[in-house]
Amino acid sequence: MTADTWAERHPASRPHLGGIESLRAYAALAIVVFHVIHLQGFDPPESLMFLKWHLGRGVPLFFAVSAFGLAYGYEGRLGAGSAQRDFYIRRLFRIAPLYYAAMAFQIAVNFPPPWTGDQLRLVVLSVLFLFNLSPPDVEGVVLASWSIGVEMLFYLALPVVFLVVRDIRSALAFVFASFIGATLYMGVLSGFPSIPAAFIQHGIIFNLPYFAFGLLAYFLWKEASAVRWRTCLALAVVSMVVLVLVPNVWPSQIANPYGNGAYQSLWGLPFGALCLALAWRDWPPLSWSATYFLGRISFSLYLAHPHVIDWLSRLGIYDRIRGLPGGVGVTFTLANLVTIGVLIPLAWALYRIVEAPGMSYGKQIVARLRRAAPDGSPA
Repeated sequence: MTADTWAERHPASRPHLGGIESLRAYAALAIVVFHVIHLQGFDPPESLMFLKWHLGRGVPLFFAVSAFGLAYGYEGRLGAGSAQRDFYIRRLFRIAPLYYAAMAFQIAVNFPPPWTGDQLRLVVLSVLFLFNLSPPDVEGVVLASWSIGVEMLFYLALPVVFLVVRDIRSALAFVFASFIGATLYMGVLSGFPSIPAAFIQHGIIFNLPYFAFGLLAYFLWKEASAVRWRTCLALAVVSMVVLVLVPNVWPSQIANPYGNGAYQSLWGLPFGALCLALAWRDWPPLSWSATYFLGRISFSLYLAHPHVIDWLSRLGIYDRIRGLPGGVGVTFTLANLVTIGVLIPLAWALYRIVEAPGMSYGKQIVARLRRAAPDGSPA
């Protein structure tokens, strides 16, 4: 280990990582633009057409960032049962308040009666965060919530993961094992027509490599010198360009389920490299106050954006934008600016009204449980 590693510079502290927060913003905004393209038909200009097919990878980016952030906050701290209890409480109150609010809204406004047959099963599994394990219910009740199902299962497994993944070597092994597992998972299950494609691609096994690359990035960042941030940024950019071009070069291989599974999993490499680069070097224009802010409200951005897109469509806003002169470049840009412009204040309000109080309440519960411990000491 060099003399300039993070572990030696910060032996006990956990300073805020603005670059990692910023990556959450980019992940959320990528998903917003992706859905404006696919739900409302605002294709980008031909020179930017790769955005249409790859901005959906904002969710895998978020998985990698999430794994990095969880390791940063909890690695080495989840050994005791009380510590695990506190972790689960804080994670639950980080996700559940806004998620349940979105579920109640969806059931009230856009959902068939939730008390009969398959709908009742879907609602129960969604309330329990288990819908990701059921092939017909993998999408959940809440719009775009499949990723939350994956995230919550990873939270559940995290203490066990930390028993196995302790350093760079074991993190590399975890990347390799999850890569093989995701490839086989897609290849084998794709041979069963009765299994929905969404269950395969939105399952925890298929998405595990993204978390694994995020964990590997954390252990590399913890042990290596910060001067390598330029190399990591270059690796992220080059590997993303290569992966964008791969389907054009080997289309038949990517069409094969096994090849496609391997290809999708490899996107964890540039996302892990981005985590490394921005954790080591938090600097404008990639990371600054605006992206910190958007990263903080990224969960609200994510859950609110399908409804904002739907509302703008119902109000005829997108139809008016389509009728404007200037071509695809103008309409694509304006549609996304209007969507994001409406979405940000709504997401900020949701963060202040729902998310922040929920997190605060979770911390209060943990504090009360610690004070009630038999020895009177924190877990």
